[in-house]
Amino acid sequence: VSTFVNAREIAATLGLQRNLRTVLALVGSITANDKPYDGTNAAVIASRTLTTVFAGDSVVYTGGTAQFNNPNAGNNKTVTGTGLSLTGADAGNYTVNASATTTADITPAPLVVTANNQTKPYGTAFAFNGTEFTSSGLVNADTIGSATLVSAGAPAAAHVAGSPYPIVASDATGGSFTPGNYSISYVNGVMTVTPVALTLTANDATKVAGQTLTLPPSAFTAVGLVNGDSIDSVVETSPGTVASAPVVGSPYAITITPGSAAGGTFVPSNYVTVHQQGELTVTPAVVMPPVPALPNTPYEGPVVTPPVNPPWAPVVVPVKTPPQQVAMVPLVPPPVVTVTRPAAPPVVQPVAPPVPQPVAQPVPVAEPVEVPPTPYLAPKRAPKQDRY
Repeated sequence: VSTFVNAREIAATLGLQRNLRTVLALVGSITANDKPYDGTNAAVIASRTLTTVFAGDSVVYTGGTAQFNNPNAGNNKTVTGTGLSLTGADAGNYTVNASATTTADITPAPLVVTANNQTKPYGTAFAFNGTEFTSSGLVNADTIGSATLVSAGAPAAAHVAGSPYPIVASDATGGSFTPGNYSISYVNGVMTVTPVALTLTANDATKVAGQTLTLPPSAFTAVGLVNGDSIDSVVETSPGTVASAPVVGSPYAITITPGSAAGGTFVPSNYVTVHQQGELTVTPAVVMPPVPALPNTPYEGPVVTPPVNPPWAPVVVPVKTPPQQVAMVPLVPPPVVTVTRPAAPPVVQPVAPPVPQPVAQPVPVAEPVEVPPTPYLAPKRAPKQDRY
């Protein structure tokens, strides 16, 4: 009996095979494939294995389905296979476990988030709301709520010269997706800053024929400057500025030289500049009529107008008879000449002053007082002194 290797051979030797109904329990095992995240927990059985099958028997471990314990990405996740069974000519002689477990990986799915390209005019700020992006690679109807988007071209002060500026996306979040289930890569967009319209208009001017006019560099008006920009000066030209410019050709165009705007915070590349002409009006010169020459009249002194009642000074003339009476002689002033200068040649008109009538009035005369003569007194001499 010891030479038989198993119960089946013993039963066959004894002729009892037809009546023996005992079957052999086999152990089946499986392996599962790794997979990228797809939003489901479905797994694929990679292989099935049986142990302790009698040599020569035709038995196969087959069938069944497998599932991960959850759909999220991860390493060494548990996979359970169910519905496993045996097939083959000798399958009836065995039993096998209908379920088996193994492990496999769910790898993050590739996801690409790309910032959308944007365009804005110079002088305006662009505010991102977090939805200016597109994505590719989302599965199972997953969605992304927002992403962080930044660009050096977003502020109002971003110049056209640095355009286009990169738009950098990062930190996708929100929505129904789980960031850990994806391997996210971000692609930059670009922010293009476009120039804005600017109109420079030369101011109108006026000059008199025969004059030379210098157009000031600040004689212009700017419409369209943004972001607090300013222009200090422009170069203006006009054929009417020269002294020889006639009135007939007036008004003359005042033209701003393209590209001459300078100073301030103005950067030409930020604007599309349009130049508008001004007008220079030349007015006729006013010719004054010649002033007539005055006649060569000798200077006769200032014109004096006598008062209404001149105080005539009396002149006392002594009269011997009678001594108490004096004659009043009026003082006759010199004639007064009034000179007028009308628009026509001047005319000198002598004006004779009124001659007052003498009025005799008694004037008291003081009686002479006789003063007696003073006798002459000779000065006294000092006595002589002897000298020794």
